[in-house]
Amino acid sequence: FILKKKQLKVERDRLVTEDIVRSWDRAEIDRQFRRVEEENLSLQRQVENLQSVLNESEHQHAQRLIDFNTRNRRETEVETARIRSSQSAAERALEGREK
Repeated sequence: FILKKKQLKVERDRLVTEDIVRSWDRAEIDRQFRRVEEENLSLQRQVENLQSVLNESEHQHAQRLIDFNTRNRRETEVETARIRSSQSAAERALEGREK
């Protein structure tokens, strides 16, 4: 009878201990899960910030390309006008010599 009582007490203690361990494990898992969620939110914010920086960089790059092409086109137009003017002057000079 005493042995049976002792066995029941040991079994109850074991169950209580298992409940405590399970409870602690659950709490630890919850804490870890919250940490992972917080880290995930932080990483999402970083991604959003980096996406914003990338968008701004792409916009600036596109604007620089537009500015470069505009400046290049103007320079080409000026050079073309200069060449045409020189050609016209050369043609007039040639016509003047021929007369």
